[in-house]
Amino acid sequence: MKGLITKIDRLDMIKAAFEELNIELRIVECSQPLVGFDIPEVTFEHDQYKYLQLVQKILVDEKIDFCFSTSGYDDLVILDSNLREYCNSINIPFIGQSTESSIICYDKWLTKAVLNYNNVPIVKSVLCNCEEELYKIIKATDQPIICKRLKSWSGIGQLVIVPDQIQKDKLDSIEYPIIVEKFINAIEISVNIFTHNDKHFCYPPVYKGDTSITSDHALNKLRICPYDWGEEQLNQIISTAVAAVEAVKSTGWAEVEMFLCDDKTLLVTEINARLCGTTRMISMATDVNPYSLSLRKVLSISEFNNKIDAISKVIEFPFYQNIPLINDDEIHVYYSKTPQRYLGKVTAKVKGGSLSPRLRGLIEQGKCECFIDDINNLCLKNSKKLIL
Repeated sequence: MKGLITKIDRLDMIKAAFEELNIELRIVECSQPLVGFDIPEVTFEHDQYKYLQLVQKILVDEKIDFCFSTSGYDDLVILDSNLREYCNSINIPFIGQSTESSIICYDKWLTKAVLNYNNVPIVKSVLCNCEEELYKIIKATDQPIICKRLKSWSGIGQLVIVPDQIQKDKLDSIEYPIIVEKFINAIEISVNIFTHNDKHFCYPPVYKGDTSITSDHALNKLRICPYDWGEEQLNQIISTAVAAVEAVKSTGWAEVEMFLCDDKTLLVTEINARLCGTTRMISMATDVNPYSLSLRKVLSISEFNNKIDAISKVIEFPFYQNIPLINDDEIHVYYSKTPQRYLGKVTAKVKGGSLSPRLRGLIEQGKCECFIDDINNLCLKNSKKLIL
């Protein structure tokens, strides 16, 4: 059997899934269409056409048995979704999102409208079309507000505005229209769900830290999986996430992001129609490779429970000074390919309520001491505290 993937994100995990099932791996060997907000539309459309033509040729000429969309950017997920109809026409499985679902999730304002229509709880917001409208909103409140782009990822373009601390240069840099929301004190959560034939397979929710008026994205914080939510709260998180993917008619991988507010209310903030930055965490925590689960379900190789349980506690945090590359069953270190405040991420298992000497060393070497309090309070409860 031979399978085609469209992008090489997390190639080590993809290769492991294919080798486990003895499937030959074929990768689209071409430069991916450019990603960004400043690409001339005619250039992007030309790249799209060439890319789709190449993939269709590979599928036929090499007698591929299935196509797996592994793109990690929203606009490329939409591009890949165009392959679904073609795959259906030549009678081969396509693992990925439909065009409808990927477009709904890419446009965050449209996402909110669809979720609200389907009675999924969301953060209340308004659409702001110009600077004049934004100033009216600011003057009408004494509370912090958040401005978000309609289409973005990883918090790009997100801005928190505190009414009595307005920085005009930041307001001048805003590209309209934007979504404006009241700042909410809450815990950020994400749930990864794979949907196939209207069945949902849910990984444990990931704790992403508290919201912050500093505009810190969850990528800059300590993340934990699994987290001690309590059974009732955990069930509510899962059921809300399932309701969200059903509302947007997900046909593949989706990451549902939500807030757990101080009053225990759950509010969905957005949905990413793809595997995201928590993919390695959930894999290490459950020992179930998400790429393997996808292949097994679509190719009817074996069954999984709808709810996938964690068997290990995993933490993930950014590092700021060079540390060694590691990729084993206990620790994974990678350097970010895109410019960030940090150099890369450490994803690691925590066993027996304590950190291994090797992991302690990485925290020191990577200048990650800022996460010590959270590690002590959230990961090492009733255990020996970490002191550096």
